Amino acid sequence: MVLTKNELVELFKREIASEMKDNPAAISEVDNFISLGLDSITCIFLLERMEKHLSIELNPIWFWDYPTIDSLSDHILTLQEAPQ
Repeated sequence: MVLTKNELVELFKREIASEMKDNPAAISEVDNFISLGLDSITCIFLLERMEKHLSIELNPIWFWDYPTIDSLSDHILTLQEAPQ
């Protein structure tokens, strides 16, 4: 599934909010995942949920290489735009 940047950011916010029992509106796309309360285990659960939504394989290391919703969304969009 190919999403726009805004759709991808909102999907991340909803999934993080669901995982953390929080309100999506309280989550900023520029806060890093650790400050949002995600640890390595939570990131793996989030990764699995996002893979199902996006139908692509995500690398868990990306949560550290791209430590915000904004930067990780940009990276995923770059992958989606790359020729297969």
